[in-house]
Amino acid sequence: SPMSRHESDREDLLQEATGLSPCWEFSLPAFKEPVTVGFRKNGNLSCYFGPDPVYQFDAAGRLRRAYADDLLYRSEGITLSRIERHRDSSQTSLLRHDLTPQELHDWCAAAWELLRRFTAHIDQQDYKLLRSRGDAPGDLEHLRRSLQKIISTPPGLSPPLR
Repeated sequence: SPMSRHESDREDLLQEATGLSPCWEFSLPAFKEPVTVGFRKNGNLSCYFGPDPVYQFDAAGRLRRAYADDLLYRSEGITLSRIERHRDSSQTSLLRHDLTPQELHDWCAAAWELLRRFTAHIDQQDYKLLRSRGDAPGDLEHLRRSLQKIISTPPGLSPPLR
Protein backbone atom coordinates (compact mmCIF):
# COMPACT_ATOMS: atom_id res chain seq x y z
CA SER A 1 0.00 0.00 0.00
CA PRO A 2 1.20 3.55 -0.56
CA MET A 3 0.94 4.16 3.17
CA SER A 4 3.30 1.41 4.21
CA ARG A 5 5.97 2.31 1.69
CA HIS A 6 5.97 5.89 2.96
CA GLU A 7 5.88 4.59 6.49
CA SER A 8 9.25 2.87 6.11
CA ASP A 9 10.91 6.08 4.85
CA ARG A 10 9.24 7.97 7.68
CA GLU A 11 10.34 5.35 10.22
CA ASP A 12 13.97 5.73 9.14
CA LEU A 13 13.80 9.46 9.68
CA LEU A 14 11.90 9.29 12.96
CA GLN A 15 14.31 6.62 14.18
CA GLU A 16 17.11 9.08 13.55
CA ALA A 17 15.32 11.69 15.64
CA THR A 18 15.88 9.49 18.69
CA GLY A 19 19.63 9.78 18.07
CA LEU A 20 19.58 13.58 18.24
CA SER A 21 21.20 15.17 21.26
CA PRO A 22 20.91 18.03 21.97
CA CYS A 23 17.35 18.16 20.70
CA TRP A 24 14.47 20.59 21.17
CA GLU A 25 10.75 20.56 20.45
CA PHE A 26 9.24 23.99 19.87
CA SER A 27 5.70 25.24 19.62
CA LEU A 28 5.64 28.32 17.35
CA PRO A 29 2.80 30.79 16.72
CA ALA A 30 2.86 30.50 12.91
CA PHE A 31 3.34 26.72 12.71
CA LYS A 32 0.49 24.34 13.27
CA GLU A 33 2.68 21.41 14.29
CA PRO A 34 5.56 21.35 16.77
CA VAL A 35 9.00 21.70 15.21
CA THR A 36 11.72 19.33 16.44
CA VAL A 37 15.35 20.18 15.79
CA GLY A 38 18.56 18.62 17.00
CA PHE A 39 22.13 17.61 16.30
CA ARG A 40 23.75 14.26 15.79
CA LYS A 41 27.11 13.52 17.38
CA ASN A 42 28.82 14.33 14.07
CA GLY A 43 27.31 17.82 14.05
CA ASN A 44 24.60 17.12 11.47
CA LEU A 45 21.44 19.17 12.06
CA SER A 46 17.93 17.79 11.52
CA CYS A 47 14.74 19.86 11.37
CA TYR A 48 11.34 18.17 11.61
CA PHE A 49 8.37 20.41 10.78
CA GLY A 50 5.86 17.96 12.17
CA PRO A 51 6.12 14.63 10.33
CA ASP A 52 6.62 16.41 6.96
CA PRO A 53 8.72 18.18 5.82
CA VAL A 54 12.02 17.04 7.33
CA TYR A 55 15.38 18.56 6.38
CA GLN A 56 18.77 17.11 7.30
CA PHE A 57 22.02 19.05 6.97
CA ASP A 58 25.67 18.13 7.31
CA ALA A 59 27.92 19.86 9.87
CA ALA A 60 28.78 22.50 7.24
CA GLY A 61 25.10 23.41 6.82
CA ARG A 62 24.61 21.71 3.44
CA LEU A 63 21.42 19.75 2.75
CA ARG A 64 21.91 15.97 2.80
CA ARG A 65 18.41 14.53 2.80
CA ALA A 66 14.85 15.67 3.01
CA TYR A 67 11.39 14.24 3.24
CA ALA A 68 8.71 16.51 1.80
CA ASP A 69 5.22 15.97 0.42
CA ASP A 70 5.58 12.26 1.17
CA LEU A 71 8.74 11.92 -0.97
CA LEU A 72 12.35 11.26 -0.07
CA TYR A 73 15.09 13.52 -1.45
CA ARG A 74 18.83 12.85 -1.39
CA SER A 75 21.78 15.02 -2.27
CA GLU A 76 23.60 14.03 -5.44
CA GLY A 77 26.07 16.87 -4.94
CA ILE A 78 24.88 18.99 -7.86
CA THR A 79 21.16 18.39 -7.47
CA LEU A 80 18.65 16.46 -5.38
CA SER A 81 17.30 13.12 -6.45
CA ARG A 82 13.68 12.42 -5.61
CA ILE A 83 13.16 8.79 -4.66
CA GLU A 84 9.76 7.17 -5.04
CA ARG A 85 9.05 3.60 -4.08
CA HIS A 86 6.90 1.90 -6.66
CA ARG A 87 5.27 -1.38 -5.71
CA ASP A 88 3.48 -3.82 -7.89
CA SER A 89 2.30 -7.32 -7.03
CA SER A 90 5.70 -8.93 -7.52
CA GLN A 91 8.31 -6.37 -6.58
CA THR A 92 9.19 -2.96 -5.30
CA SER A 93 11.22 -0.65 -7.47
CA LEU A 94 12.74 2.70 -6.67
CA LEU A 95 12.02 5.46 -9.14
CA ARG A 96 14.69 8.13 -9.09
CA HIS A 97 14.27 11.55 -10.65
CA ASP A 98 17.09 14.08 -10.52
CA LEU A 99 15.62 17.55 -10.15
CA THR A 100 16.22 19.90 -13.07
CA PRO A 101 17.93 23.22 -12.23
CA GLN A 102 14.52 24.95 -12.23
CA GLU A 103 12.91 22.25 -10.05
CA LEU A 104 15.87 22.45 -7.65
CA HIS A 105 15.61 26.24 -7.50
CA ASP A 106 11.87 26.16 -6.76
CA TRP A 107 12.19 23.33 -4.23
CA CYS A 108 14.99 25.07 -2.33
CA ALA A 109 13.18 28.43 -2.41
CA ALA A 110 10.18 26.89 -0.63
CA ALA A 111 12.33 24.95 1.87
CA TRP A 112 14.52 27.93 2.72
CA GLU A 113 11.50 30.18 3.18
CA LEU A 114 10.20 27.77 5.82
CA LEU A 115 13.64 27.64 7.48
CA ARG A 116 13.80 31.46 7.47
CA ARG A 117 10.42 31.76 9.16
CA PHE A 118 11.42 29.20 11.77
CA THR A 119 14.77 30.92 12.42
CA ALA A 120 13.04 34.30 12.84
CA HIS A 121 10.91 32.83 15.65
CA ILE A 122 13.99 31.36 17.33
CA ASP A 123 15.89 34.66 17.01
CA GLN A 124 13.01 36.61 18.53
CA GLN A 125 12.47 33.96 21.23
CA ASP A 126 8.91 33.80 19.97
CA TYR A 127 8.26 30.18 20.88
CA LYS A 128 7.31 27.84 23.65
CA LEU A 129 9.83 25.10 24.42
CA LEU A 130 7.81 21.91 24.80
CA ARG A 131 10.66 19.48 25.46
CA SER A 132 14.41 19.25 25.23
CA ARG A 133 16.98 16.50 25.58
CA GLY A 134 20.71 16.53 26.23
CA ASP A 135 21.09 20.28 25.91
CA ALA A 136 23.75 22.22 27.83
CA PRO A 137 24.15 25.98 28.22
CA GLY A 138 25.17 27.47 24.89
CA ASP A 139 23.61 24.71 22.79
CA LEU A 140 20.56 26.77 21.86
CA GLU A 141 22.87 29.59 20.76
CA HIS A 142 24.78 27.06 18.64
CA LEU A 143 21.47 26.02 17.06
CA ARG A 144 20.64 29.67 16.34
CA ARG A 145 24.03 30.24 14.70
CA SER A 146 23.73 27.03 12.67
CA LEU A 147 20.30 28.06 11.36
CA GLN A 148 21.57 31.56 10.58
CA LYS A 149 24.45 30.08 8.59
CA ILE A 150 22.10 27.86 6.58
CA ILE A 151 19.66 30.62 5.67
CA SER A 152 22.22 33.37 5.06
CA THR A 153 24.00 31.54 2.26
CA PRO A 154 22.56 30.23 -1.01
CA PRO A 155 21.22 26.70 -0.56
CA GLY A 156 24.10 24.24 -0.64
CA LEU A 157 24.03 20.48 -1.13
CA SER A 158 26.28 17.99 0.61
CA PRO A 159 28.52 15.67 -1.39
CA PRO A 160 26.50 12.77 -2.86
CA LEU A 161 25.21 10.29 -0.30
CA ARG A 162 26.51 6.80 -0.78
